[in-house]
Amino acid sequence: MTTPDPSSNEVLRLVALIRNQDQLIFQMSQCSSWDEMRPHFQALLAGTMQRMQDESDRILTLMVGEIRRVYAYDYEAAEKVSPTEPKRPRLEGPRDAGGEKDKDRGGG
Repeated sequence: MTTPDPSSNEVLRLVALIRNQDQLIFQMSQCSSWDEMRPHFQALLAGTMQRMQDESDRILTLMVGEIRRVYAYDYEAAEKVSPTEPKRPRLEGPRDAGGEKDKDRGGG
């Protein structure tokens, strides 16, 4: 007996989701007034908002670890390994971008 492929479950879930959306859209097309369409529209909107939130959560889950890994640079360890190698620049934002020429405006 083989274990089911997780990607096939995802495909089946997406097919069911599209089928449900098609049914809601068809039901809307059969309505003669906005008041009759509204519940179908609200169901479509709720589904869309939930999928957007789920996708945002998935991206956040992936990105948080990556952001922590990138910004967890150990300056002390780098100094011990290579004291002459320049450290990563400290980024402050737009006010530092101008350097010497912008000292009178608070930059550099």
